[in-house]
Amino acid sequence: MQNLSIPSTLESHVLPLAFSSTILKGFLDLHDLAAVAASILISPGDHVRARYELVGVNCTYADVAQALTNYSREHGGEAVECVRVPKEVALKAMEDRGVIRDEFGRRALEVMFDYYDTRGIPGSTNVLHWLLGRKPTTWEGLIKRELDTTFE
Repeated sequence: MQNLSIPSTLESHVLPLAFSSTILKGFLDLHDLAAVAASILISPGDHVRARYELVGVNCTYADVAQALTNYSREHGGEAVECVRVPKEVALKAMEDRGVIRDEFGRRALEVMFDYYDTRGIPGSTNVLHWLLGRKPTTWEGLIKRELDTTFE
């Protein structure tokens, strides 16, 4: 979830995407991941040979934009809209920022964008719920946690 800059998105009112905003994706809050990692490190015997698919919430980027819009409007702001960016434009921007360093990285992102555009990457939220002992963080919860002390 933290790969999206919430403050920047609220400031620009745009959520640029190189893939469909309506395909279901699985998201994970890094605080939830850290809580699970800490639990495993404290009691490693309980997790011998275990593999966990960790998904906190399944939703679309259109849902994420709606959650951001709801928060923004509650604080006198504007709506956030998903804007489709051509794949080549997104890849060029990533190259310019140094995210893509070679042809392998570029190709990997192209394939990922194509997959996200057609299939998404949802998963079961049950495993994370069980490991945390509570419901995973939602987008609404993350936005509130990240911004309630900084939103202007």
